[in-house]
Amino acid sequence: MFKPLPSVPDHPALEREVLERWDEERTFERLREQNAGGRRFSFIDGPLTANNPMGVHHAWGRTLKDVFQRYNAARGHDERYQNGFDCQGLWVEVEVEKELGLNSKREIEEYGIAEFAQRCKERVARFVGVMTEQSKRLGMWMDWGNDYLTFSDTNIEYIWRFLKECRAREWLYKGHRSTQWCPRCGTSLSQHEQAGEENYRELEHPSLYVRFPLADREGESFVVWTTTPWTLPANVAAAVKPDAEYGLRDGGWRLAEEGGEYDNVVSGEDLVGLEYHAPFEDLPAQEGVPHRIIPWDEVALDEGTGIVHIAPGAGGDDFQLSRVHGLPVLAPIDESGRFLPGYGPFEGLSTDEAAEPIVAALEERGVLVEAGTIVHRYPICWRCKTPLVFRVVDDWFIRIEDLRQPLLDANDEVAWTPPNYKKRMDDWLRNMDDWNISRKRYFGLPLPFYPCECGELNVIGSRAELEQRATGGLDQLQELHRPWIDEVAIRCSSCNEEVRRIPEVGDAWLDAGIVPLSTMGWQSPERVPHGYGTGAAHGLTGADLPDHAYWEQWFPGLREPRADPPLVLLDQRDGDDDDGPAAVPVGPHLRARPRRDRPRDAQVDRQRDRGERGLRAHGRRHRALAVLCAEPEPEHQLRLRAGGGGEAAAADALELGRLPRHLREHRGLAAEVGCTTLVAARTRPLARRPHRAARGRRRVRVRAQLDARADDGLRELRRGPLQLVHPPVAPPVLGWGARGARDALVVARPGAAGGGAADAVPHRPPLARARSGRGRA
Repeated sequence: MFKPLPSVPDHPALEREVLERWDEERTFERLREQNAGGRRFSFIDGPLTANNPMGVHHAWGRTLKDVFQRYNAARGHDERYQNGFDCQGLWVEVEVEKELGLNSKREIEEYGIAEFAQRCKERVARFVGVMTEQSKRLGMWMDWGNDYLTFSDTNIEYIWRFLKECRAREWLYKGHRSTQWCPRCGTSLSQHEQAGEENYRELEHPSLYVRFPLADREGESFVVWTTTPWTLPANVAAAVKPDAEYGLRDGGWRLAEEGGEYDNVVSGEDLVGLEYHAPFEDLPAQEGVPHRIIPWDEVALDEGTGIVHIAPGAGGDDFQLSRVHGLPVLAPIDESGRFLPGYGPFEGLSTDEAAEPIVAALEERGVLVEAGTIVHRYPICWRCKTPLVFRVVDDWFIRIEDLRQPLLDANDEVAWTPPNYKKRMDDWLRNMDDWNISRKRYFGLPLPFYPCECGELNVIGSRAELEQRATGGLDQLQELHRPWIDEVAIRCSSCNEEVRRIPEVGDAWLDAGIVPLSTMGWQSPERVPHGYGTGAAHGLTGADLPDHAYWEQWFPGLREPRADPPLVLLDQRDGDDDDGPAAVPVGPHLRARPRRDRPRDAQVDRQRDRGERGLRAHGRRHRALAVLCAEPEPEHQLRLRAGGGGEAAAADALELGRLPRHLREHRGLAAEVGCTTLVAARTRPLARRPHRAARGRRRVRVRAQLDARADDGLRELRRGPLQLVHPPVAPPVLGWGARGARDALVVARPGAAGGGAADAVPHRPPLARARSGRGRA
């Protein structure tokens, strides 16, 4: 449990300042009352996942948010301080599986979906409490207790309405395609989830050169290179680049090198259409499958042999080529990544387990030219870190092509900070594929799709509609989650037959994407007291569901000619935050658009926090340090270092090792950690107009002194590398003046590393002039 705010006997001046000036709740409430009815600053919190305690990488982002809110509160702005939590999806499920000792979907089903859902809710509730307490100790101003939680039935209903609108506009479809698949989690993954360098790893795989004999040319063959042996049993074609030159040497065709000696040289076009013998064409699954060479302009000529083996059931590009050339699709593996019946000696083996038997079989058949290994960049599951495979499945998609230009137009209305990120978002939108929104999992948004054999896709838009059309199961429907929602059948709107919901749940980024509408009551006819605390969120929040008039007042940029900046992590901007693939499409889908004669909002990107060697801070890798950081601009990466300017060796020991172990081994370093300063962030409030920016932007710096004795710090850190060691003794405190704070911030001046006095000094940044004055920042 977290300790109450400690006294600071070693710093009497700081202690006196704390005792005299820090009554956080009283200050916060008085300032809110004072600013009520003033000019609005609309803030929408990008939610933390209530899944683990916060680390410094969370604290940095929350401090940046707090800086913006405090700065605007000091200028007399009325604000809504609603905190948010992400509460469902694969991230929660994986952690609960670890708690329960489960490691597959089969084990979850044996455990019981209802019990598993209950454990997921309990974990979320536990860490809602932990993260709230940590945020309070960080000194963050929020309307605690009125948070939004994305697994609320209210939030789910808003997403249902969005999906029904997609169906009405014919943007929703069921697709049969090859997708990235996690064999441990047993589900497909979207582009959003796999965005970011942390979702790739340098892995060692086999490197094989394999000979494919040509059917009608005795003694001739071509050679392919592969690093995924498990795909060879599903081979149906080979691809060449039509305008490249290929040479024949020692009976084998491969890309012709300049100056090389060959028996014959032809263009790739001359090889197209030739039939060949696949290495495993005798398998039952391969019966009757023709094998031929096809053209492909995207064949890479800088690696391998310039000839690519094609397995449409085991690769994304391969599957697309199957559609172009009418190739058969052999899907060799099940959802756990094991070979299906029809693949002879490989049946039941995982893709990794099959590698050695496949290499042995190739050698036995006399077609293995060369075998080695390669270390290369390979995708891993964003949550459980299992290496991914490609698998052909039926998933549900939102068609992006019709939305691409509206999304680009929406991006034109965003004032990005820094400005070059606007181009990055444009590039991402132009290359974004259709959005895979379905997951074959358990504790997530239940997709409200009820397909009927008559061909009608019934999409439910609200709980009221569900109850109206249900044929049974309502008596046990305690919330809109599996397994309870699975028991509710409805009548088909076309043929009146009884139909049931598909078992899939939704992409977790739908949850946060709807938040700007669901939390502020978009098109809600009336305010509903505690209307957000429904379903799984009941008892966890007292948040109301406002009415539509409230949404019109508070939706960012709708009324006020100014920018209200969301703060987004850079790699989340590329795909996995509510300001990424979800929030941008959702507004245009539902016609919830602000006026177009001004920037819709301002987007402030921040980088990842990393150690001095550039390694990303991450709880799973035990680099989520609890007390250490520097203070770059938010668009630059946060670098972790020890002490108030401590030596790099100390930072390396903390960064690269498992934190508790290294603290036990370096007790001198533990003493240094005991007086480390957290310099939370430094950022610049956005100027209203460019000519005002020329006058110089005002910086707000927040410093919070983390005070801990060596032994206390050591004991606390041993509890886990993700916990904040101590609350900030002097968080930024806003006073109040006529229309805002005058002495706006308290800054703790840190002492030297290893000990030393720290005095609390009032800091008076240049604040806004009187509300009637001209010189407002």
